[in-house]
Amino acid sequence: MNWHFVAADRSYSDAFAAPSPLEHYWSLAIEQQFYLLFPLVALAVLRAGPSRRPARHRVRNLALVLAVLAAGSLAVNGLLADGSVDRAYFGSDTRLAELLVGALLATATVRRLRLPSPAARRLAGAAGIAGLAASAWLWHSAPLRAEWMYPWGFLATAVCSAALVLGAAQPGPLSTVLGSAPLRALGRISYGVYLVHWPVFLLLTPRGPVGTTCRCSRCGSRSRWSSRPPCSGWSRTRCAAARGSAGAGRCPWPAPPPWRSSPASWS
Repeated sequence: MNWHFVAADRSYSDAFAAPSPLEHYWSLAIEQQFYLLFPLVALAVLRAGPSRRPARHRVRNLALVLAVLAAGSLAVNGLLADGSVDRAYFGSDTRLAELLVGALLATATVRRLRLPSPAARRLAGAAGIAGLAASAWLWHSAPLRAEWMYPWGFLATAVCSAALVLGAAQPGPLSTVLGSAPLRALGRISYGVYLVHWPVFLLLTPRGPVGTTCRCSRCGSRSRWSSRPPCSGWSRTRCAAARGSAGAGRCPWPAPPPWRSSPASWS
């Protein structure tokens, strides 16, 4: 799907001009391509060389290959972004480095994810908290089309995520918070949540079915209010005048009640 966007010269902003409930599957396409090719590359590297070579040497060779591939992906991302930001954004080759950062973390911690030294564990926990804070800032404030995002912004996001994973694996406040029952429950269904979040968002937006129904209900309420204004506590003469004004298409009040918004704000 991501390569279809590349071939069609699709811009990320087009997703919001004509949204589709399957729009976000392009990122899943990149992940699935990685899951298909990475085991083949890892198997080929780990099996290369003499059979008596120690396992740690094989893992080291794999890490070197992954580092070279990540560097190549970063270079391609930067070069292509000069001509087309959207090509650099949607391409599997240009986004490979972010996935390889996680693979490099796996090779570094293949024998022991929890660090042996208390000082190292504290340092990793602090790095995880810093990575979480930096990721939040990047998600909220980083401009998608800024030059520094290609490739350094995306690389920084991947490094922050890796630091968060490593920090969360160490005992400390970060692992305590992320290991709480609500977050663990969300983690179990996070993939499914990602699959349905965008269709649900479209369903609930003002242009979606739910938003359209709400606007129609508000319009209906406004029409009923205008055509038959409430007369509780009014004199008979004032009530008749109000209903007569409404029936003639005139509003008996100088301005709408403050809790009602104008039709222009519904869209």
